[in-house]
Parts: sequence; structure tokens; C-alpha cells
Amino acid sequence: MDGTIPDAASRMTHHPRRLWACASGLLLIFLPAAADLLAGAPQIGASQTAPPQSANPNPDSLGGAIDTAHRTASSEILNTAEWIDAFFRTETFQAEENRSRIKITSSGFAEEGEGIEPRVRVNVRLNLPGTERRTGLLIGYASDPQETQGVPGENRLQPLEDLDADRLTATIEHFLMQEIRQNLKLQAGLHWAHGSPQGRLGPRYRFSRDLADRWGMRFEQYFAWFTDEGWLARTRLDLERPLGDALFLRFTPGLTWSQDQEGLSYRLQASVIQPISARRALLWEGNTHYSSETSGQLDEANLRVRYRQRIWRDWLTLEVSPQLAWYEDRDFDTVLGIYVGIEGIFGWLK
Repeated sequence: MDGTIPDAASRMTHHPRRLWACASGLLLIFLPAAADLLAGAPQIGASQTAPPQSANPNPDSLGGAIDTAHRTASSEILNTAEWIDAFFRTETFQAEENRSRIKITSSGFAEEGEGIEPRVRVNVRLNLPGTERRTGLLIGYASDPQETQGVPGENRLQPLEDLDADRLTATIEHFLMQEIRQNLKLQAGLHWAHGSPQGRLGPRYRFSRDLADRWGMRFEQYFAWFTDEGWLARTRLDLERPLGDALFLRFTPGLTWSQDQEGLSYRLQASVIQPISARRALLWEGNTHYSSETSGQLDEANLRVRYRQRIWRDWLTLEVSPQLAWYEDRDFDTVLGIYVGIEGIFGWLK
């Protein structure tokens, strides 16, 4: 620990269980009162505007009633998923964001036996003039894409991620398709690695559709070629549905295959999202991570509770996320961890 850090903070990093307990107490302070939960949370996505619909069918006919019910369920799933992605700023939301903005994040991750990992990140997205928000320039820090697959909370909370591998990148992206059901974009960028500038080029595609019994599905495929690492392919599938009026369930299997890594890396994430109000929400999630290089052996499992709240202004968000993790290289002993972050978005907000 750097000598400039106060002794009290130094002592705290050497007692991660005490740190975890204190941070968990902070989480409980921010959680709503039990009466709020007993009274029932508001319907998630209720404040969202439903996607445009075609002319109203005749509600008196059987076909019209079926069409109306189908569109209502479709809007509910889409609006809820959009609300969750926007509020928690998931990887899907950030990949399809097409508004100019500056994002500043100050965060710290502490894990038992590892101390505290503080960092400040600034990311900028600027729409290029005359492109109707189809072409944008992104400048900021991005982690190694091989590390970010399997990062619950989308590239910010996973202790497997090597924070020192974060690198400054500049990227031009162009959306070829921007629809509710489909999204397709091309990216070309530069980053600094191995003592010299390196480039990357590749597409990302997302397809969504409705399934039976209020289930929805989203398929995402990302492919890129890196001048220093070769090709990389990532596949992700979301299966999701509302649970009553107050909860939302999501299963997310993911797969990564790359040229410079033996075997496949894959994960399964299960999440239950509990909006508390338009400004606060809880996300309960469990994650497992595997590698075919070790014959499908479990590399890591973790359980996490993410509490996220807009504070003071809509553009400022606090997140507190305690977790329990089990790592293969630590003989699956229980490891306590905590993430605390404050995120500010300046410019257009969704």
C-alpha cells in the first residue's frame, strides 16, 4: 500500500471481511425500507413508451384479440428489457447507444486477499455531423475483449478482469441497421499495446424476437480482427421474461472463441431484476465461468447483489455491489468482494 494512503485505509485493506461488512452495511442503508418492499414495487418499464404499432385491429374479432394480446406482451418485454439495459447500462445498451455523451466513472473494487483496486475512467462518444446519428467517434478506456466476456455487470465488476490491461482506444463505428428487432454496426479502431499502436475491425449484430408465454429472446454476435491478437468471436444469448409486475428474469449464456487462446471460454449468468422506483433498482445475479481448455472445468462462480440508484440528479448514479466468489485457483474457498462506483453522464441521456 502506498505510504500516502492513511493508515486507517491501509488497515482496512488488510481486513477485507471488515471492509465487506462495512460496505454491505452501506448497501443496507441505501436499500428501501421494508415497508416499501411489502407495499409492492412499481411495474417495471411502466414509464417507457411502447414501440410504434400498426393500425389497431378489430378487438371484437378473435384474430384482433390475439394480435392485441401479442403486441401488449411484446411491448411489455421490450420496454422492460430496454429499461433494465438503460438503467444498469448493460453491454447491450452501451453497444447500441447512439447519442453524444461524456461518461466519467470513479470506482473501487476490493476483494479478500487483494486489497482495493481504485480507478477513474473517462469515455467520450461524439456523433459525427451529417450522419443522422449513424456514425460516431468513441474515445476512452476499454478492457481486453478476451477478458470482458463473462464480466457480469458488463466489464466493470468481474474480479477476473485484469484492470491493468485496460487500454486507451479510439474507435469509429457506423450503424448499418438500427431497428427495434435488429441492430448491425461496423467498428474500426486503434489502441496502444505492446509498445505500438494496434488496430481492430469487425461487425456486431443483434436480433430480438418474441417467444411463447411472455418470453423474449435476444441473440448477439460480435466478430473482430486485431492486428496484435488475431480474430475473436463472441456469442451471447438473452432469454428473459417478466415475473409478475415487479420482477424480471434473465438467463444469459455466452461463448468466446479467439485465435490466441486455446479452447473456448463460456459462461452462464442468471439474473433477477427488482426495480424499486424510477431511480432505484436491485439486480440479483449468479455467474459461472468455464473453459474447454480444462475439459469444461469450472473456473469461477460468484453471487452478487447490485444496488443502483440515481442520486441528486438524473445524470449521477451510485452503485454498491457486494459479492461472494469461488475460484478454481483458490481451491474454491469463499472470497468476499465489494464494488462501489459513482458514474456521471454528461450530454444526452436515454
